[in-house]
Amino acid sequence: MVDVARQTSQLNGATASVAAAVLQNSPSVEEASFYLRQEFWDSSLVPGPAATEVKVPVLDLAAEFEAHQPSYLIVDIKGGNGHPRGRHARMRSQDLCRVPSLRE
Repeated sequence: MVDVARQTSQLNGATASVAAAVLQNSPSVEEASFYLRQEFWDSSLVPGPAATEVKVPVLDLAAEFEAHQPSYLIVDIKGGNGHPRGRHARMRSQDLCRVPSLRE
């Protein structure tokens, strides 16, 4: 997944910081299980019979925003579909107004 994102960025002449990680508000753990599937877009935080488990870092969302000062975001929210408050509840709780392209 990371390689595809980096290649896509380069092909489009963009400079991007690409990472495979779980972003959380005030994380309580340093790593999480991520489940890789044959089709990379189907990989997620949800285990499944044909998935391979890998460990990925868990990073603090606010700290990453502060460190990278993003001008745009490309986010693939995986594993949130079963969240009781809705698919994108995790991102709704983060203040995104510092990202210029989201202020317009």
